Amino acid sequence: MKHNNYTSKVDIFSLGVIFFEMHCLFGSKHERALAINNLKKGILPPRFAELYPHQSGLILRMTCADPQLRPTASDLVKVGFYLFVLAEVISF
Repeated sequence: MKHNNYTSKVDIFSLGVIFFEMHCLFGSKHERALAINNLKKGILPPRFAELYPHQSGLILRMTCADPQLRPTASDLVKVGFYLFVLAEVISF
């Protein structure tokens, strides 16, 4: 396996998937896999953007197919990403 293309943008993608999962209730592993496969294509579940308008855009940017278009960790701090996560943890 080649690691020369690995950058922090890969971690941002993974973080975006985890953040997405924090907002979804899946009925099965299959349903989860389908949702993540759709996310990789830039497709969110029905009503997701309506329910989570701010998070939706951020999640789509974090999981963008083009790593260069994903935000950096510094960008996430600037938009208050940690506040989104903290709010989710508190509401859980």
